[in-house]
Amino acid sequence: MISTDPGSRPDMEAWTKKTGHSLIEFKKEEDKFKFWIKKTHP
Repeated sequence: MISTDPGSRPDMEAWTKKTGHSLIEFKKEEDKFKFWIKKTHP
């Protein structure tokens, strides 16, 4: 996922924890925040 919201990192960490998905990687590049998420099966 790509976001421009500076508060997106804690939001994504909370969301992945709540849903059981895994936050694999996070990178900040200029004004963009990039997230790699591994989705778990329901």
